[in-house]
Order: sequence, then structure tokens, then C-alpha cells
Amino acid sequence: MTPNEHHIKTPRTARMYTLGTFDGKGKHLWIVAHGYRHLAKDFINFFQPIADEKTIVVAPEGLSRFYLNGFAGPVGATWMTREDRVNEIYDYVEYLDNVTECMIERLDAPPSRITALGFSQGCPTITRWAAMGSVQPDDVVLWGGDTPTDLDFAAYTERMKKKTTRFVIGKNDDVITKDVFDLSVKLIKDNGLATTETYFEGGHTIPSDVLLQLKQDISNH
Repeated sequence: MTPNEHHIKTPRTARMYTLGTFDGKGKHLWIVAHGYRHLAKDFINFFQPIADEKTIVVAPEGLSRFYLNGFAGPVGATWMTREDRVNEIYDYVEYLDNVTECMIERLDAPPSRITALGFSQGCPTITRWAAMGSVQPDDVVLWGGDTPTDLDFAAYTERMKKKTTRFVIGKNDDVITKDVFDLSVKLIKDNGLATTETYFEGGHTIPSDVLLQLKQDISNH
């Protein structure tokens, strides 16, 4: 007998971390998606330098966790794998919509701006959310990661046609090669969309000074 594959929707509890307070008006809301093997509680600390009275940072955690070394010890999270990937994509797009809507409801007033930042594996996550989600970010930042070649570029182009996709990468990044990075930029530019590219001295990380400059550039845009 041949097994038959089925799918069901089931509720589950997800985890996120925040920096900043929800009171007051004019908040700049950042939704930041971590890389492979990260946990949100660790990843969000990269964003301590930009958290202030006008900025709130939200780091959702990937819905799948696993032991990093065998069957015990440190734990990491991932946004998806290749197994049943289409449904995993739909699930995390819906999840990021829910996270953002929940954060907006908690704010005293609608955010003045929503910036979506993906780091490493979080880059494909953020671009797919921008293309498919019901909540639209004002900016997309792809940091040390790639544009998925199977992205719905028509949908992404329609939603980002008056917005900017910002690419950031360390000159010594040992995870994302220059060829992959250059292709990622080209895929967006070939659709007539605005991009910026920032290169910094360093590797696969998020330096405070580069992040602060990015925040200033976005605020002045």
C-alpha cells in the first residue's frame, strides 16, 4: 500500500522577544528575523543600540527548534527546511503577520514606520513575507543573506515599487559569498526596484555602528 500524505492546520505557541516600550506615539517598529541556529533571545541583543523611546524591536523565533549537537545541549531555531517547504513558508508568513498585528495592537498609536530586517536565513523569510503577507513593511533590509530565486517577484515588485530594499554585508562574510550576494541584488534590481548596498569591514555579524547608520539612513529617507 502507498502511504497518502495529508495536512492539517493546528494552533501552537510561538515565542518572540522585544526591546523598547509600547507607550507613546510615533514608534518605529522593527521586525527582525534571525539566522539559522539562532534563538530570538540572543539575536535581539544585536539591536540594543537602536532601541530608544521611539523605536521598538521585535524578534520572532523560528517555529522549529533543534539540538545543535546531537540529542542534548544548546538549542537553535530555524525558519524552515526543504521538507514540506511550501507549507512551512505559508506558516511563517502567517506567523509574521500575526506577530506584527499583535505588536501594532499593543502600541498606543499605529507605528510611524515598519522596517523588516532579515539576517542570514532570515533574509528569504523576510522577502517572502514582504511579497505574500497581509502586513506591509515600509523597508526591507537583507543583511548577510540572499534573495530566494523562487520568490514571487511579481508580488514583491508590486508591493515594493515605491520602497527600498537595503542590502548589507560584511566584506569578510564567510557564509554568503560575493557571487550569491551580487545575484541577490541583481534579482531585485532587474525588477526595477530601488536598492542600496552597504559593505562593512567584518564578517557574518551585525556591528553596532553599521546598524546605527542604517537606522539613521532609514529615518532620513
